[in-house]
Amino acid sequence: MYTNLEIEFKCKIDKETYLKLLKEFYLANYVNKQTNYYFDTLDYKLRNKHITLRIREKEYNVKLTLKTNVSEGILEKHIILDKNDAKKIRFELAKISRARTVPELHFILDGSMEYGDKIDKLLLEISKGENSD
Repeated sequence: MYTNLEIEFKCKIDKETYLKLLKEFYLANYVNKQTNYYFDTLDYKLRNKHITLRIREKEYNVKLTLKTNVSEGILEKHIILDKNDAKKIRFELAKISRARTVPELHFILDGSMEYGDKIDKLLLEISKGENSD
């Protein structure tokens, strides 16, 4: 398991700006699809305590994340699991989930998280530059 403090800045952009950023930073070949599955109890016990439980599925990895609010931002705890553990977690989440079905999970170790962090930092720098104009 690894932990990080999420302090993020989000900026809504239109399609034209998005495509311009992809071209400007040569990112067109690095766009990744991801699917997020959020879980909670029927009476929203997690949400009411400002807790998020998510499974994020990307092409090369699947990650279980637990998010909790702290004074500095959002504390995230991540676990990348193997296939056997994925089946166990899927079974347990099905017991408490609001989802009608829990997706079959495939967990694969992936080293691309650092690259994603680099892209996030570049986009933040762009955003700061636009705000200073």
